[in-house]
Amino acid sequence: MNLAMGLCSSLCIVVCPVVQGWLDTGHMLVARMAQTQLEEAHVATLEDILSSWSRDFPGMSSFVSSAVWPDHIKCTNSKAPACLGLPATSLNAFDTWHFVDLDYNPDRVSIDDAQHPYQNPSAVWALRQAMSTFSSSQSTFAVNFMLRMAIHILADLHQPLHAAQGVFNDTRFGDVLGDRGGNLIRIQSPWKELRSLHLFWDAAGGLFLDEWPLVPEVELRQNASEIMRAFPRSSLQELNDTETSCFLRNDCGRVFKKWAIQVHEVAVKFAYHGVRANETVSEEYIAKVRRISKRQLALAGYRLADLLAVVVPFLQISSDRSGLSDRPWSLWTRTDIYTQALVALCSLQFLLLLLLGSLLCKGLRAKHRDRESLLEAEADRFVQLQR
Repeated sequence: MNLAMGLCSSLCIVVCPVVQGWLDTGHMLVARMAQTQLEEAHVATLEDILSSWSRDFPGMSSFVSSAVWPDHIKCTNSKAPACLGLPATSLNAFDTWHFVDLDYNPDRVSIDDAQHPYQNPSAVWALRQAMSTFSSSQSTFAVNFMLRMAIHILADLHQPLHAAQGVFNDTRFGDVLGDRGGNLIRIQSPWKELRSLHLFWDAAGGLFLDEWPLVPEVELRQNASEIMRAFPRSSLQELNDTETSCFLRNDCGRVFKKWAIQVHEVAVKFAYHGVRANETVSEEYIAKVRRISKRQLALAGYRLADLLAVVVPFLQISSDRSGLSDRPWSLWTRTDIYTQALVALCSLQFLLLLLLGSLLCKGLRAKHRDRESLLEAEADRFVQLQR
């Protein structure tokens, strides 16, 4: 989330972990649940697009596995456990796409809004950009990139601490001018790797700790089925499967903002209550985090399915990957009549220039021959006079 303001902001750049979102299992569960809700033809289209990057990102180019790609492109060390088998991509330019800043300030601490380092880009902004790409892009590269981002970011947006920025001055959390979604709130838990409030929620209260590529497919399917049985569509009051028709009106920004506000309210109601900084989380709190996390994962899975069901039929890229069709920089990826007319006009102009050049050269050669004939005649007349 937001870097803490003032001096804490500067220190946080050095010592705070990067905001990650649900751990890999959580992201793959959301994609898996969405996959089961989509038509087979839609899934086949998505698989076809995403597979075009399988050489550069092996094991992360299916519909389900691509969900973890936006976190792993941050890798700076290909030998790190979470980066094994991948190039050290070192792409951190998209970090702010994973969350949205909505302050939770129960102690009414004075905040200088001008000190907030990030407003946009945000998760809401990034999802809007993805919708714009899906509605108009004819580039396989662009659609592939934004599909990976949208699948991941929509899930991130449903992790409560990706929609909350805690500001506190109390005995529970201390003086915190922006907790980066709980990253600055240190806790104790039964899992040694879960030492911040944010990471505790990323792991769904210790339920899902496996990271790619150590997520068993069988276990993934079982967990997805279990979550959907526990939280069917009918049990989620905020789920509205007609909302995603906003894509057809190019008006999804308000829907994504609404989702962010709903998730923020979950964070305010559940994430910051029943826990204290530097203390061990209770069994009651663990059970609560697990229950809420499963519900949020289910909600994200259903919403992702609903959104892609509307988006996929309108994708304008060709399934033909031959020749120049994969190259977004190539003029020939454009098929609109205006571009074709421009190419034809330029070709015609070139041919006319060649014709004019040929005629000009022919005229100059004829004039040169006439002059040579005249000079020869003058030379002959001069020779005759000399005689």
